[in-house]
Amino acid sequence: SYRITFNGAAANFIQANDLNLKPRYTHFAVFGILIITFIGTGVFYKLLRFVLNQRSMQQSHYADIAFILAIVVTLAIPTIGINTTPNIPEPNENRMLAEYKPFFTNDWHRPINLTYMKDFENWFNDRFGARNDLVSLKKQIDLHFNEIIYSKTALCQKFNSWCFLNRKTFDEIGNVIEKYSFPKINIPYIRKIVEKTNIPIIILNYPMKTEIYPEKIQIVTHKVKKAKVMFSDYAQKVFEKELGNRVKIINLKEFFLKHKKDNDLIYFVDEHHATEYGNKLVVDYLAKILNFKPIEYESQNLNIATGEFFRSTKDYWARRKYGETFGETFGGHYTGIENKYFRQNYYKTYSLSNEYQNNIEIKYEKNCDAFINLHNKNIKKALKVYVLGNSFVETFSKMLITSVSDVYRRRVNTKCGPNALNSEKVISEIKNIMPDLIIIPFYADTFNKMQ
Repeated sequence: SYRITFNGAAANFIQANDLNLKPRYTHFAVFGILIITFIGTGVFYKLLRFVLNQRSMQQSHYADIAFILAIVVTLAIPTIGINTTPNIPEPNENRMLAEYKPFFTNDWHRPINLTYMKDFENWFNDRFGARNDLVSLKKQIDLHFNEIIYSKTALCQKFNSWCFLNRKTFDEIGNVIEKYSFPKINIPYIRKIVEKTNIPIIILNYPMKTEIYPEKIQIVTHKVKKAKVMFSDYAQKVFEKELGNRVKIINLKEFFLKHKKDNDLIYFVDEHHATEYGNKLVVDYLAKILNFKPIEYESQNLNIATGEFFRSTKDYWARRKYGETFGETFGGHYTGIENKYFRQNYYKTYSLSNEYQNNIEIKYEKNCDAFINLHNKNIKKALKVYVLGNSFVETFSKMLITSVSDVYRRRVNTKCGPNALNSEKVISEIKNIMPDLIIIPFYADTFNKMQ
């Protein structure tokens, strides 16, 4: 175990295999179950052979038949029970299961699917019989025995219920201990917007959660050292070098560290987004430097668990109905789960107050979830802001609309976002709307899929 200090906060890092983190009690429970099944079958076979041999050596072929039948049944179960239903969510892994892609396509330019074997393998691995039961069993084993619990995109610590993204482009733990290869920032996309719009632009450089709460990491083994440059520092240098004085770039790391409190969380404990309180701090800061007056709304302390990385089927559908917790769609209801592992935490919120919901009007684009327009009836002086980014635009927009008349929230990482918000279409829309300000809440690889 190695202890470091970061801005006065102590952190214990427990690491294995050069940050290729693995649980203490085997991460591959499913494979263990299959191995045990085959070993059990072999032992049963031997016992059956022994009993039959004692009765009559001539009847030994019965044991061979029984063994062959056992093997055939074991191999047939995955095929017989295969699930061909389309659009199946897998809450335990926080993703949709692979869809079947036929060998022959409807595209006459490419009539044959050249990756059919790989696609079929992915489909079969996601759909074989009893897979959901095995995955659920693995999850229960993880919950009861592992110190670290994994989802498809993150890991969570049983000790304090804090969760961290653990993907190649979002490695929150690696980010603070020099084990993270920073993803490239899509500067050309941003530069086009800067050069072709004559409107002030502010980039809000959001730090990763571990830059603000490194002391919450409790995972361990060999010595590690604190990173001298973290992702928000790297992004700041890239923005300053490539965009210069043409935009205002605000690195929120030092700002959040300054306002960090034990009781009011700036980031969610069990996912990676900033809370309403964290974004309200940002809006209040913008109000000071832009000289507009923020309107105060009554705050509530809600006791919730987001379920962002781990969720039950019931919780998954509740979230689809009411909107994501971090970007809850303006007036829905927070969902929460609580069991032996997930613990609810108190978060200061504003958007569920009666005053907020009475003053804020929401307009949705029916054909594309990348577009939401907000209007504050209580603001007399028009101040229009165009907000462009990934999922961090959600809660930020909810808080920004408390202090401006109109917010045009544009989210790039939705189903229609990459196409609907390519640089040319964004520039065209901005020229039509003519907002007073453009704000880009930037986090990690925000625009990496955009053109």
